[in-house]
Amino acid sequence: MRQQSTLREDLLAHGFTDLVSGIDLFTGNLEVTVQVPSGQRAPRGLVPDSVLASNVSLLVESQSIGRDEHTYVGDSLVDDDGVFRCTTGFVVTDGSEDGVLTTGHSPNELNYQENSGNTYDALFKAQYKGYYGDYQWHTTSHTGFNKYYFNDTVRRSVSAIGGAPAVDDYRCFHGEASGGNSCDYVCMTMVNVVRDGVSYERLVAMDSDNTIGGGSGGPWFSGSTAWGIHKGDETMGGTVRNIWSQARFVNAALGVTIRTS
Repeated sequence: MRQQSTLREDLLAHGFTDLVSGIDLFTGNLEVTVQVPSGQRAPRGLVPDSVLASNVSLLVESQSIGRDEHTYVGDSLVDDDGVFRCTTGFVVTDGSEDGVLTTGHSPNELNYQENSGNTYDALFKAQYKGYYGDYQWHTTSHTGFNKYYFNDTVRRSVSAIGGAPAVDDYRCFHGEASGGNSCDYVCMTMVNVVRDGVSYERLVAMDSDNTIGGGSGGPWFSGSTAWGIHKGDETMGGTVRNIWSQARFVNAALGVTIRTS
């Protein structure tokens, strides 16, 4: 992870603002994908040999390597014009107020919209983008319950917050675009995404991309355990993978806790 951090800082220092890296725990290799616009010099000759060691696999892409997904899943957060902007994840509390969790790159001025179409104000409380991941929370005028959407019509209670994920763990995500949920296996657990120069760390990457049409902020789960908040997709080693922030870091990032009762 020290090597991963050093490589990230060197690439940022040389003007490369969009990249993703992950540690392959089976081989010990560090996989790095860098977005280099057409005509810009590739980075391999711009960073120290000590960083680009034999265990580093560097892939250069001229097209966009990632996206933050924004639309059409779960109970939605919409703007004043009713346009879908992001998704709600789990209910959180700071001990005195309840609220809804979503992703940090979402707009701050939003309204909460239920599947029924009922819409009411969502007051922005705090945003976090960095060492612990990508989070944001809002309060509403309605009571918060320890539940999440398993599919469009079924809600499940959250009884626990997941610990450290492991490679090959099986986790699921709810998306309204598909009308249900999709599941996949964990590929990497300490992924670092740099988007527009902002570094998001301690993310989790799945084997592939199973989300449809968007869904930043939506819940990743297993049974009644909350595991994460969806961020988007990233190209890693030539494969597009779903990426999410870990539920266990929500309190460190925002000072709130996912409700389990």
